[in-house]
Amino acid sequence: MVQTRPIRVVVIDDHETVRYGLAVMFEVMDNFELVGEAADSQQGLALCAQLRPDLVLIELRLLRSDGFCALRLMKKRFPQIKIIVMSASENDEDIQAAYRAGASSYLVKNTGIDEIAATLRAAMFMD
Repeated sequence: MVQTRPIRVVVIDDHETVRYGLAVMFEVMDNFELVGEAADSQQGLALCAQLRPDLVLIELRLLRSDGFCALRLMKKRFPQIKIIVMSASENDEDIQAAYRAGASSYLVKNTGIDEIAATLRAAMFMD
């Protein structure tokens, strides 16, 4: 299946530096368009309702909100959106909990750009 339009992405992370780095990454990646950024899950849910992205990249450990709760709500409200967790946590319990909550995939924040791109593309073709 050929992707004819860019994959529209929303990033939810409470660290501005991380959001900036991801925004720069999406500028150089083919077939991706960063359409929104949020610092907490409430903003992220609002952006999903407004923008209807194809994919959400979310941190689980948000300062002002619970990323696990946001993940479950997103999957319930927007089942068509693919959700990738990108977290500093390499804890097996967090990873399994993310999948149980509805994550399509899980990345650790120190992952390289090529692996991130491959994971995001693969998630778009998961059922």
